[in-house]
Amino acid sequence: MTSLPSRIRASLPTMQRDFWRGIVGCATIVLLFVAVIGYQHAGMGNRTVDVLFAQSAGLQSGDDVRIAGVSAGKVDSLALTGDHVSVALEVDDSVELGSDTRAEIKLSTILGSRYVSLTPDGDTPLGKNPIDLSHSTVPFDLQKAIQTGTPVIEQVDARTVRESLTTVADQLEGTPELTGQALDSISTLSRVISDRRDQIAALLDDADQVTERLSENSAALTSMLGQGAALAGSIVSQRGAVAKLIAATDALTAQLDSVFTENRAAIEPLIGQLTALSQGLANNDDTLRRVYEGLPVTVRQMTNAFGNGPYADIATPWSLLPDNWLCSANVVQGCR
Repeated sequence: MTSLPSRIRASLPTMQRDFWRGIVGCATIVLLFVAVIGYQHAGMGNRTVDVLFAQSAGLQSGDDVRIAGVSAGKVDSLALTGDHVSVALEVDDSVELGSDTRAEIKLSTILGSRYVSLTPDGDTPLGKNPIDLSHSTVPFDLQKAIQTGTPVIEQVDARTVRESLTTVADQLEGTPELTGQALDSISTLSRVISDRRDQIAALLDDADQVTERLSENSAALTSMLGQGAALAGSIVSQRGAVAKLIAATDALTAQLDSVFTENRAAIEPLIGQLTALSQGLANNDDTLRRVYEGLPVTVRQMTNAFGNGPYADIATPWSLLPDNWLCSANVVQGCR
């Protein structure tokens, strides 16, 4: 039997080989990881595209670059160049950009994050040329806004504004409680509208559909309103006749009621007999139907027989005697 020290000495070469294999594997993984990170940070696989914007519009390094909503790179740097901003974009090499490619700074979130949207266009490649100001767009131009708003603000009369604010303050000075209640009411109304926004949206949709239907049938509605107005005018013009008709109807109703009351004993048996008659007709419906079907034929035959004068046209044989008797008496010829 081999002793324990001998077995340990025999397994040492194998353990050393496994150890060094593990070291080499770990080192290889680390080198691959470092190579991938370096590849990304070195910008390998990307190219730089310069874009000239009228202003930065809050754009920062590291912001996204998108094409048709898909990320295609990052913003590398921003630099002031004269009266505009030059933005360097790191864009994937696989993206093909033409000479008429457009760039636009857009808002990605309500918190102010921005990104650059590229729209490739043009028959010739962009190459190293920058995207100029005529092909770039910013969300707003602060300088133009100031230039446009300054003349408007200068036309405002500061004294009138001050007097208006003073008047409002004087009116609200003695009503702090009412102002608070009004604000509370507005807050409550806002909360109710917020809680029932789905129902309000459905109501607005229904109202829009009703408005659309009314708009589609405006001609018919106009005609109907015109006919209603004409009818109302006729009723007004015939007011006396309508009043007389109503009075006559009331008088007729009173007379019928009086007749029915006075002759109830005679009318009730008559109504019973009419009911029995209608029931009998209903029970003999099939018989009556057959009579109705055969009666026209009979009437037509009677009309043909008696319709030519005060006599009857009847078709009969020329003799009522049997043929063999006539042959025996030699009255007819051709007998065999």
